[in-house]
Amino acid sequence: LSRIENILPFHKGFRSLVDDVVTSAVSDCFNHDATVYKEKINFKFPKGKGFTAHQDQPAYVSFGIKRLITTMVPVDDNTSLSGGLEFVYNRAERVIMEQNLDG
Repeated sequence: LSRIENILPFHKGFRSLVDDVVTSAVSDCFNHDATVYKEKINFKFPKGKGFTAHQDQPAYVSFGIKRLITTMVPVDDNTSLSGGLEFVYNRAERVIMEQNLDG
């Protein structure tokens, strides 16, 4: 098991976190009403591999989504030792990068 998707209809606590905290914060930060398109929980076990660097946006363009904001709520330390999320430094261009064959 590496992830769970589509849990909002089935878990009141997670639904409340997403609706009351995450969606509200994103809407406030970007001055635009946010809508959850997809939610998931990724599990990363000790000594497990992480995900290769990628952009989420290309996967949603074909669905007609023009603006995408990806949010993450870590429940453990998010460090280089734990395999935390990394960002590209000083890259302000709004371009979709070439995709690797594996997505």
